[in-house]
Amino acid sequence: MPPGITYGRTLDTSGHPADMFLEAPDGSWADIAPATTHERPHVVWEGGHTPLWHMVEQAHQLWLKHDQPGWQRLGLTVTETCQRVWLDEPHNILDQLIEAGSLH
Repeated sequence: MPPGITYGRTLDTSGHPADMFLEAPDGSWADIAPATTHERPHVVWEGGHTPLWHMVEQAHQLWLKHDQPGWQRLGLTVTETCQRVWLDEPHNILDQLIEAGSLH
């Protein structure tokens, strides 16, 4: 996900969690209505230049691909030039979050 994402949930009239939302600094957004039954999956509305929900789905697929690892198997290495997410060992990099030269 790009830096600066905000996210949260809206509440229904009884105070229970309802829809989720994601917003990016560039104005992109996604609203997600949860599934109401097994037959009706969640519904997603999106707008803007950044495909936020697509990024969530990609992360979910990566998590499934690696047998749904728990937090204890994930690590983060942060240097002056990048941030990397890894699984089990620092050399097993899953994703580079910030590329060299973009940290200021």
